[in-house]
Amino acid sequence: MLNLMYITNRPEIAQIAESAGVDRIFVDLEYIGKADRQSGLDTVKSKHTLDDVRIISKAITMAELLVRINPIHEATEEYCSSKEEIDIAIANGADIIMLPFFKTLNEVAQFLTYVNGRVKTMLLLETPEAVEIIDEILQLKGIDYIHIG
Repeated sequence: MLNLMYITNRPEIAQIAESAGVDRIFVDLEYIGKADRQSGLDTVKSKHTLDDVRIISKAITMAELLVRINPIHEATEEYCSSKEEIDIAIANGADIIMLPFFKTLNEVAQFLTYVNGRVKTMLLLETPEAVEIIDEILQLKGIDYIHIG
């Protein structure tokens, strides 16, 4: 099954994409460590916020709302913890939460604990370390999707 995704934090664009048959509107919260990881690459770095999740959730009616959070992290003065980020994303209307840039089984297990079955989960399989432990990851309960990127 092919699912079409469109990344945006603009409600009018989300509605156009949804009406054109896009299955998932994608709000991209990931920014922690991303600039360093993608240094020198011609990549798009979204500046989406948890408030954008709420705004897009209210704008769409058929498409699922996919939210990519930051990699698992603790709270600092600059940003809230992964648990808080997940809780707020879900409260603001996320249908699917995506975990990026994980390297360990513990990170995935923590993510699944934080989501706790409240919405669907998606792992973004993008590190060599994650690929090496994929068989162990697949033994965990609560994974709905794996996106290879």
